[in-house]
Amino acid sequence: MSSINEMLMDIARLHDETANRLRAYVAEANRQQAEGASVETRVLDQARKLHPSLGARQEEALTLIARSFPDGVGTGFLTKAMKYDQPNVYLTLQALIKQKLVRKDGAAKPHKYHLAEELAKSAAGTDV
Repeated sequence: MSSINEMLMDIARLHDETANRLRAYVAEANRQQAEGASVETRVLDQARKLHPSLGARQEEALTLIARSFPDGVGTGFLTKAMKYDQPNVYLTLQALIKQKLVRKDGAAKPHKYHLAEELAKSAAGTDV
């Protein structure tokens, strides 16, 4: 077999593998949708699409904020739930705000943190 034929066979094999992976991805997405994926799952999936390099603590904070949707949470709750020092919680929240994943409600006393608009749509199941 010529090198061109071998290369074409390799390309065809890679296309088949890619198609199989896409089919598996679609099947999983359909399964989750049919089962009514949890708010946390929908929010984290959307957040990872927007920012694939989210850290573990950022994901943990987002999960807790998603669970509180639409009420939001304060830093005291996050500090206790995450077993994290309050200054580190603030740094985590600031990073999430900068990435436009979380918003701060400065009018609430004490301040509350909510999912930003795009993630709130995912939480509500209206992002489709």
